[in-house]
Amino acid sequence: MRASEANNMIQLILSQLSEKDKQQLKLQMSGETVEENVDNDAFMHFRNKHFTKSKSIKVIMKK
Repeated sequence: MRASEANNMIQLILSQLSEKDKQQLKLQMSGETVEENVDNDAFMHFRNKHFTKSKSIKVIMKK
């Protein structure tokens, strides 16, 4: 995967996150503590929309 493709995928994921999730992500990346109950809806929507045909993603997510 080229850097530009990876960057485009990251931007797509970030565009689908809520403001609360973006704040949580920034806290995680900065190494600060975060709330345990982070809303997964945006990620699950993105995963289901883009990876439903990928068997490897489903297997990994079940573990």
